[in-house]
Amino acid sequence: MEVDIQQVQIVLFYNFWKSSNLFKIADSFDKKFGNLFDGGQKSVLPVNEHTPPEVPRIILSSQNGNYQFQLSLLRANLIIQNDVSSKMEKSIELAEKISEVSLEKYSWTINRIGFVVKTVRECENGALKFLDEQYISNKLQKEEKQKEIHSLAKENWENELVNQWIRLKADGNYLNIIVDRNIVPNDDRELSQKNILSYLKISADKIYKIIDGIMN
Repeated sequence: MEVDIQQVQIVLFYNFWKSSNLFKIADSFDKKFGNLFDGGQKSVLPVNEHTPPEVPRIILSSQNGNYQFQLSLLRANLIIQNDVSSKMEKSIELAEKISEVSLEKYSWTINRIGFVVKTVRECENGALKFLDEQYISNKLQKEEKQKEIHSLAKENWENELVNQWIRLKADGNYLNIIVDRNIVPNDDRELSQKNILSYLKISADKIYKIIDGIMN
């Protein structure tokens, strides 16, 4: 399925972990990623006991900015953007590596997953008109400059509840599309590598179909 994706973000949420050797952890992920971040930025940030847990402890990025990885005590955040081909497939491949290091090497607990995909559709007659014709029966205001639509659906996956957000924003001739599939929070949940891979593959297929339906 040919869909032009601008950015993909995968977030793996942890039950709070602790370590006194962030450099060792950074090296573990860096080696698992192979040469992906070679020549780019590799940072272990200075933190202390008062630093909020959501602040990244480790940041890896490619020199061209196509790949970014941030690790805090609560989440691993992976972003793929720009001219990388097959972004969703690549993001799943890298997320599998993240989960392998997290679960097998450090025995951290992953309790939740977020999968966010952003893209843009060019509308020949303007994005505002496209939203009016496709989703809104009449204009809400005259001389509108912007319009956004947010849609939330609840789905079941492996006896778990998933939020599926679709956000459409008109900006001139361009329609910004964001699809966000995230498992609802539950600190008692423990996801296996098999669970994580299954969820990401199912979500990628659903997101492809949603975006393709909007763009075609």
